[in-house]
Amino acid sequence: MSLKCSTEKGSSSKKGNPKNLKSYQDVAKNKDIKVSIMEGATEHGFMKSEGVDPKQIQSAPDIPATFAAVESGRADVTTGTEMTIKMALESANNDKLEFVEDFEQPDVEGVPSYGAAAFNEDDEELLKAYNKALKKLKKRRNRR
Repeated sequence: MSLKCSTEKGSSSKKGNPKNLKSYQDVAKNKDIKVSIMEGATEHGFMKSEGVDPKQIQSAPDIPATFAAVESGRADVTTGTEMTIKMALESANNDKLEFVEDFEQPDVEGVPSYGAAAFNEDDEELLKAYNKALKKLKKRRNRR
């Protein structure tokens, strides 16, 4: 058995969320919406299972590239795990983008979708360090 921690999904858009995108279903309902997702991320499959047309989905090599797509207007929104999106937005220090606070968690095949991290069950030190950092992130989230 491996040890793991989980985080919810998150999304970022241009400041003010001008297209009012709060869920994967919002993207699916409007075929003009484009979403930029990091290559290899599970969100590609989640988007498709929630009814998003593959033509609406753009792949990017990394999270900063997804932000660049949104900022430039090539995409309307990006998605990933909440922790990844929040940390990357904080690192980017970009006042043109924002985290979508009221993002609705996807429900894929009747199961809520959460990101997770798995660790070697013998590496208690890494697990403790990860949980400590995750706790700090959650505290920061709750202060906002």
